[in-house]
Amino acid sequence: MTPEEIAQKFENRPGFHLVDYAEVGLPIFKLWVDVISLEPREIPTTDEFVLRLISEGVHDADTLRSFLGLERRIFETTLTSLLDNIWITENETDKYMLTTKGRKILVEGADISPQDETISIDFDGITRRPISVGREILSKPSDLKMLGSIEIRPYPASPPFLADLQLADVQKVIRKQYGRQYEAKAILHLNRIARRTKLFRKAVCLVFKASRSKNVEVEFVINGVNSAEHSAEFAKNRGPEKMGFSDSVTSADIRRNLHNLLSPSARKSIPSEEEVGEARIAASAAKIVFEGARHRLERTRGKRTGPEVVEKFEEATEKLRTATDALNRFPIRNLAVYEHVHLLDEALKTSNQNLIISSPRILDSVVDGFFVRSINQLLDKNVAVTFYLPEGPSQFVQNTDGQIKNLFELSKKNKNITFKKTRKSPINWLIKDNDYLAITSFEWLSYKNSLRPIRRVSGLVIQDPDLIKELRQTFLTRELKSLD
Repeated sequence: MTPEEIAQKFENRPGFHLVDYAEVGLPIFKLWVDVISLEPREIPTTDEFVLRLISEGVHDADTLRSFLGLERRIFETTLTSLLDNIWITENETDKYMLTTKGRKILVEGADISPQDETISIDFDGITRRPISVGREILSKPSDLKMLGSIEIRPYPASPPFLADLQLADVQKVIRKQYGRQYEAKAILHLNRIARRTKLFRKAVCLVFKASRSKNVEVEFVINGVNSAEHSAEFAKNRGPEKMGFSDSVTSADIRRNLHNLLSPSARKSIPSEEEVGEARIAASAAKIVFEGARHRLERTRGKRTGPEVVEKFEEATEKLRTATDALNRFPIRNLAVYEHVHLLDEALKTSNQNLIISSPRILDSVVDGFFVRSINQLLDKNVAVTFYLPEGPSQFVQNTDGQIKNLFELSKKNKNITFKKTRKSPINWLIKDNDYLAITSFEWLSYKNSLRPIRRVSGLVIQDPDLIKELRQTFLTRELKSLD
């Protein structure tokens, strides 16, 4: 699932509304722990024969070797090993006798003795306990920055110490992590943490604000599943306040700024959040049913597909289309935070005449190879593409050697793509042909930013042609007028 699909799936929370979401890294400490373990080890066949012969009364070396038919070198190596393990002992008359340990091994059929070893485990920085992440790939801090994911800090901030590890928890995780290899092994004692390194587990953070108060709640979704434990521990340790989520969400609200761009009649035509919410919930439910039907159909690809599977998929497709059309029939409405990426993707794929994007900054985490290829395809259709940025092209190109520079190079080769310097504004615009216009606090070209603050994202999408024309003129002449 994409972050947007996760946000849409989990957006409904009574008394709250979803104001922001982001890809994040949850802190994981990888620990290398020195332990004393107990593990049954099979007795080598030759060792077992020697022990049994001694137990039956054969005590001198020559007789033992004769019974076994071993070369002298191999036999002496076997005796040395048994003596070193204290399974047998040699008396003053050069006779070999079983020790207490040797007799016990013969009875149990295995060597069960303590041994020193180093094990590797993962320790969750939020829940403060060992976990098994299975085959998940953990990320380094540099990976988070490259992906534009926000680093969630652990609370308490200190790394785990030996006192934070419970023997039973370590044993449980080790058996789950290593499977059969550790089924019969027991950890007797944790000696010390020999080494530790901080990594991150990929997750999606959903930020909710109470409808009638300033209360802010955070929810973490890992591998598409809501982790109530992480959300509860983060809240208990006042994570939203310590990371500044609460202040930034409750202090920054541009809804009044957005409404000021509209005429009085347009403001009055904005439907209530309840009305839009019902249509949005219907669309979300239809999307979930559609995805389930699509997955079932894909699982049967290459096999004989039953008519009921195809029928369910077609039915889900039609219901999703109907629910989406109902949502799109509003000439103007509030945007859900997760709808922005869909609008941007659709504009990159389907613009036919012109595309205008304004953003406070531009980052490689958004402007990637796919983005540049999409712009190229629009230019091939003679679509006019214009980017408005507070920094001029010369400034932002100096700070990157990635796809942003490639995007700028296109403007030197094709007159249909232009970069314009504009004044800073809390409002960012996306205008696709005469199909829709979005005004929002969402940063179209830098929303994947590991340093960006979590905040309240507010936006409007306009699909009325006359209002789009009016607001486009406002954009070009008053609100974000080019300075060059």
